[in-house]
Amino acid sequence: MDPFWKQLFTTAEMRALDNSERATQSAHIAGVDASIAAATAARAELGVRTTEAKVIELENRLFGLGLYTRTILQLLIEKGVLTEEEFSTQMRALDLLDGKEDGR
Repeated sequence: MDPFWKQLFTTAEMRALDNSERATQSAHIAGVDASIAAATAARAELGVRTTEAKVIELENRLFGLGLYTRTILQLLIEKGVLTEEEFSTQMRALDLLDGKEDGR
């Protein structure tokens, strides 16, 4: 199994997800007929869009943290501060602090 930092999204994967999200949003907006929507449906839609916006924001923050983490780790390994094995051992030890090895 690859170390977690190699499992994080690559820049290309982040762009693909972003493009997919934009396409989904465009298709959704094109299909909405505002003249038929009742006030209750509009409020429900607003709630959905607010939730979607929060999910998008969290995804963006997650991708940013992933890139940040991968950058730091790569620099530490390249500069000989630590090895992949040392990092993996420490990560596993920290993961086990809650009593189960689950990657969280």
